[in-house]
Amino acid sequence: MNTDTLPPLLDDLAAELTERDQPEWRAWRMLAPTSTGWTKRLYDASAFGAWQEIRQRLPGDLAAVHHLAIMHHARAIDLEQSEQPPRSDPDWRQALQYWRQLYEAPEFWSVLSGRVATVPDPVPGIRRELAERVLTMHFDIAADDHSPPDRGRYHVRLALDSGFPAELVEHVRHKAYEQAISGLGEVVWQAGYTDPELLGPAAETVANHLERDEDWFAALTDLLRLLVRLQPGRIRELNAMPAGDEHGAALEEFVAETKAKDRFIARLESRLLSAEEPDRLTVADLALWLGRSGQVCRAALHFGESVGYYERAQRAAHASGDPKGNEYRVEQLRSLSREASRNKRHDQAIEYMRKARDQAGSNGTGFDEDLARCLNTAAVALIDMRAGATAFLAGGAADKAVAMLEEAISLDPSPSYEESLESIQHLRHSRGYYW
Repeated sequence: MNTDTLPPLLDDLAAELTERDQPEWRAWRMLAPTSTGWTKRLYDASAFGAWQEIRQRLPGDLAAVHHLAIMHHARAIDLEQSEQPPRSDPDWRQALQYWRQLYEAPEFWSVLSGRVATVPDPVPGIRRELAERVLTMHFDIAADDHSPPDRGRYHVRLALDSGFPAELVEHVRHKAYEQAISGLGEVVWQAGYTDPELLGPAAETVANHLERDEDWFAALTDLLRLLVRLQPGRIRELNAMPAGDEHGAALEEFVAETKAKDRFIARLESRLLSAEEPDRLTVADLALWLGRSGQVCRAALHFGESVGYYERAQRAAHASGDPKGNEYRVEQLRSLSREASRNKRHDQAIEYMRKARDQAGSNGTGFDEDLARCLNTAAVALIDMRAGATAFLAGGAADKAVAMLEEAISLDPSPSYEESLESIQHLRHSRGYYW
């Protein structure tokens, strides 16, 4: 070898050895690069340390940020599929932070633009697509059947709080919801369709999505649209069933379904009624669903819950300008009366029913019969012989019972009320009381 060429070769070798001793080269080597330029490993503990060293030394080194984003993302995916998915949480958060940093760094993308000669420049589209894919992964994990709802909610919240532009996040969020409901037939969205056979599963599909993405307004309003048309069909099915244990079980099941869906409807209700200009048609649907829910609960003798639904229906009706608000108030009073009667607050039950009849006015039907029933129940309670005849006859209780039954008979001349009145008269005479 010519000794004149030796110094340059030594200089080249020294330069190569110096380059290979750089943290970037060491980090790359730790991932076991192949001859094709790929690596056998996507992440490595030592590589994390090396790239972090570079980032601390050069905070603006976007190549280090890029490598760290990839490694955290890859490790998060592996840990998410482990037996302890929450172990991936720190990596997911860190990866999102790095991806967002790259998205917001114009110099990172300008370098890429400088390497392509294509017109128009594809890099802006690549930049957006990368952000969409990063966010989409979190919605995909949330929607996966193997992901528990709480895990799904965590990933949705990660995406929503990622710091990417709101428009971009909402776009990805909307696509995730459209994917979730893509299997539903067009018929379930038709205004006049009320068949529970298809509406029931459709409502469950939307509710399942809301288990993960609880506040997505489009899903909340779609759920209401489905439920307000599902109720009439379910009520028709119940009315067609003969009375008995099977009917009672079906009614209780309907109540349970109503309460389960109300978790989401209550969220929609809060947003609608707090808006400056809520959509009146949606609020009217809300009032209708709440009113029917009150009806279902009362039929199942859940009077307290029925009262609550009717009260909420009144507020929604008022907000939408729906005149049915007065009707819901009347039905609320009816439920209050039934609840008071069951709790043996008979005077209060009568008072509520009188108010309901007065509020209904000439439009009301069945209120005379209901009031008569309340009066008879109160009178029968007074003459309950378990309390003792002397206690009953003392203090004018007999007179009060007689007055109640006479009013009940004037409202609804039922033979059973006549029999109750005769029982009182017989008791009074048999005890020697003739006043």
